[in-house]
Amino acid sequence: MARLNRLAGLIEKVREEGGRADLHRLGGELHLELDDLLPVVEAAEVLGFARVEAGDIVLTPLGQAFADAGIAARKEIVAGRILRHPTIRWIYETLQQDDDQLIAETFFLERLLAEFGDAASEQLDIAISWARYAELFAFDDDTKELFLEA
Repeated sequence: MARLNRLAGLIEKVREEGGRADLHRLGGELHLELDDLLPVVEAAEVLGFARVEAGDIVLTPLGQAFADAGIAARKEIVAGRILRHPTIRWIYETLQQDDDQLIAETFFLERLLAEFGDAASEQLDIAISWARYAELFAFDDDTKELFLEA
């Protein structure tokens, strides 16, 4: 899945185009190769911000609201959406239940390995990235621990 800054750029660009844009042309305008554009579009679909129709990306009402929102409101919108994702919700709830609300990265990685295999590390990185954006939980690069945002 895509980094949220690219997603925000895509959603803003589609809004500027009137809420619908040709994906091929849009990729060129954003200087994104197809391999770089597709994960961003997939993220927009997963979050419910857009859908693809006949080669076009079309904003949903939620996508339009995201495009029109300020940064704080965008974070709230994303937080509400990503908490529906099973992996992110599991990490968040696990952190909430921990006495210190602080858990080693290896705890989550070991459990994700069983479900995602070689992709476990990437899945955890995506979850951390999205949660950081939404200010749900964070990751300490020095201690390699996840923790709830204050």
